[in-house]
Amino acid sequence: MTKKVNVTLDENLLERARNFADENYLSFSGLMSLSLTQYLNQNDVVRAVQEISLAMRKIADNKTLTEDEINNLKDFENFSKMLIGK
Repeated sequence: MTKKVNVTLDENLLERARNFADENYLSFSGLMSLSLTQYLNQNDVVRAVQEISLAMRKIADNKTLTEDEINNLKDFENFSKMLIGK
C-alpha cells in the first residue's frame, strides 16, 4: 500500500534528486522510496554491527552471553546471510 506525503526539501537538493531520477529512468517517488529504504537499511546494518561488537566484547570479558544476546547474534547471522545471498 502506498501513501501520498508532502515533504519540504532544499531547492538544490530537489533539483539534484529530480535530475538523478531522470538520468536513471526513475520517477521522483521511486527515487525517494529507494533512497529512504537504503538509508534505513544502512542504519539497521550499523546497529547490528554495534550489537555484534558489544556481544564480542562481552564474550571476551565474561565468556558468557545472555539469551537476548545469543538471539541478537542469530539475527545478525541470518541478516548477514540475506545480504550475501546465502
